[in-house]
Amino acid sequence: MNATVRVESHSRWDALALARRLPAYRWHLLQADAEHWYVCIELAQQQDKLPSELTATIQRWLEERQLAATVVHTASGERALERAVIRVGS
Repeated sequence: MNATVRVESHSRWDALALARRLPAYRWHLLQADAEHWYVCIELAQQQDKLPSELTATIQRWLEERQLAATVVHTASGERALERAVIRVGS
């Protein structure tokens, strides 16, 4: 059984920027209202956690678009996903 996750975005351009990073997935955009978009991503099966490569892709998107965080909706609930903090040097 396939599952769908939804990633929140506050602009169509940010949503499209994430979608272009998802060539391995089936996806579509959903406009909730003028300021809220969802990138809906189909997963091959129901999972409790996001696949690690998808999590990394979303975090790279947050960094690229200079977004602090997003909300990811799954069948088991929703969670905030923040931009990865990359420390250079010690």
